[in-house]
Amino acid sequence: MLISLRFGLSDTEVADLPDEEYKELAAQAYFLEEREVDLVNLGVLKAIGEIFLNRYSSALLRPSPL
Repeated sequence: MLISLRFGLSDTEVADLPDEEYKELAAQAYFLEEREVDLVNLGVLKAIGEIFLNRYSSALLRPSPL
């Protein structure tokens, strides 16, 4: 199914692939899926960082009382 979604192949086309080509496309699809997960996680971390900075930047810039 991941091959179908990633490469736009029908289930029949995927079923008709030779074993080696199927394995290669499956590996590529898995790798691309993992990279997308990494990119989404990075985007979420950046967004959290921006929210934190927007919320607390004024407090961080104020001089601390001595």
